[in-house]
Amino acid sequence: METDPLIDEIRQIRHKISAEFNHDTNKMYAYYKQVEEKLRTSGQYTILDTDNRPFSVSQRQEIDK
Repeated sequence: METDPLIDEIRQIRHKISAEFNHDTNKMYAYYKQVEEKLRTSGQYTILDTDNRPFSVSQRQEIDK
C-alpha cells in the first residue's frame, strides 16, 4: 500500500509534539487549551464553540445544499 507523503509528514509532526509532552495526553490537552485561550483573546481568530453533538439529518441536509 502506497503512503501519502503529506500524511506521513503530519504524523511525524504530531508525534514530535506528543513527545514534547512525554506522550501525556492530559498535558497536551492543557497546553492546547492555553493556546486556544491566547488565540481567543488576541482577537485575530474566531474560535467556533461546539456542543459536540452529532449533526441531525436536517442539519446535514442544510450543509450539503
